[in-house]
Amino acid sequence: MVDGVGDGALADECRVVADTLAASFDADLWLPEQECYAIGIDDRGVIPTVASKQGHAVWDGLGNDDRVARVADRLTDDDMLTAAGLRTFASSHDAYDPLSYHRGSVWPHDTSIVAMGFAERGRRDVAEILASKDCRLSPTRFGRTLRIGSASPSS
Repeated sequence: MVDGVGDGALADECRVVADTLAASFDADLWLPEQECYAIGIDDRGVIPTVASKQGHAVWDGLGNDDRVARVADRLTDDDMLTAAGLRTFASSHDAYDPLSYHRGSVWPHDTSIVAMGFAERGRRDVAEILASKDCRLSPTRFGRTLRIGSASPSS
């Protein structure tokens, strides 16, 4: 963006900062045991939670090809991927709640953003899997639960 305003020195400085941040992200947030990035860092350290936000990092251009492939595999595991799309939070985590807005619900826009990221990073196979999901199946889309054995929301 800075290149567009004609300030080459500032553009170079911004590239150095971006490269430094990307390297820090990769070094500080990779979870080898999860084969995915952590969701963040707080005052207690790295938060070892898998969530849809790691797909946003891919969309933002973070991670090398190997890490992108591992994140793609991790986000398509059963604890993250549903018939409706990606959960915001892995169901294997103790704090998972399928009706919580940030701890397990399915957001159609999140699934779309992650699909775009994988498509742009060469993982069209994963993008197609994500794009094939049916957001109409998401109970959180309606803000209530689905009746067992029913495709429509219940009150």
